[in-house]
Amino acid sequence: MKLSGIWTIQADLAYLTQLIECIHEIKGAPWVMFVDMQEWELPIEVFESEFKTKILLDRRNQIAESWLVNDMQQGELLLYFFRHSKVKPKRFVDRNEALNWLTL
Repeated sequence: MKLSGIWTIQADLAYLTQLIECIHEIKGAPWVMFVDMQEWELPIEVFESEFKTKILLDRRNQIAESWLVNDMQQGELLLYFFRHSKVKPKRFVDRNEALNWLTL
């Protein structure tokens, strides 16, 4: 899936819906995620949206997640949603390093 630019509530719902469907299709197999945040902006209103606190993702079989960022602070707010997850995203400024890390 590809989303870029300013993140909106609608984009967030579309992303989460697709992600939940993908996780369901995997049917318990191990999985990884690569997220390119370089052309992405998260308005505080979207982060603070009430509906986000009601969504739980089944990350039991997730083994890694890498974020491609512009700087190592990008995505900091999102770490809140990983507080109960065994997987913590790792940030990279180099695409190849981010992708290679997922294959380790």
